[in-house]
Amino acid sequence: MPARKRAAAKLRRPKSAARRPNSAAPRPPRVARGTRPAARRPGNAARRAPPAAGIGLTVQHMSYTSHSLDEVRRFYGELLGFSDARFDPRSRFLFVPTGPSSSLGFSPPSEGSPDQWRPPREPSIYLIVKDVDRVYRALAQRGVVFDQPPENTSWGHRVARLEDPEGRRVYLAQEGVR
Repeated sequence: MPARKRAAAKLRRPKSAARRPNSAAPRPPRVARGTRPAARRPGNAARRAPPAAGIGLTVQHMSYTSHSLDEVRRFYGELLGFSDARFDPRSRFLFVPTGPSSSLGFSPPSEGSPDQWRPPREPSIYLIVKDVDRVYRALAQRGVVFDQPPENTSWGHRVARLEDPEGRRVYLAQEGVR
């Protein structure tokens, strides 16, 4: 191909094609929003798209009550390493970003019956990590005490269990382990 035709072909090529190492390779078909592919290929757990949310969910945030915001802040921010944790002294609210679209929040109990706001009545916190054994060793070296070291489960996760300063169960789990 003459140099002039090669230069013209370069100008017409979409930028996305220029960045792909093998621009001749076909792209996978696009799936319409709100639908799921019929089957997933094995081994794609880490790369799979999040499930479609029928209500238009963009962020998942779980709020909990706390009787000891300073201890909870130290546990999640320093020990577990969620260093972006922010405390607003005016509203007495601790905001802990845990991922690109998820977060935890802690605030003092609201008015009402104390039994209604006790942490043991709240749900457990289940955090998916890349390597639960590595995280377990690193946190244990920092003095974190676990109720259960990493163990394989029947549903394909490897899970370690601990409690936060107020008794909430916190699970660190790794997917795709049998």
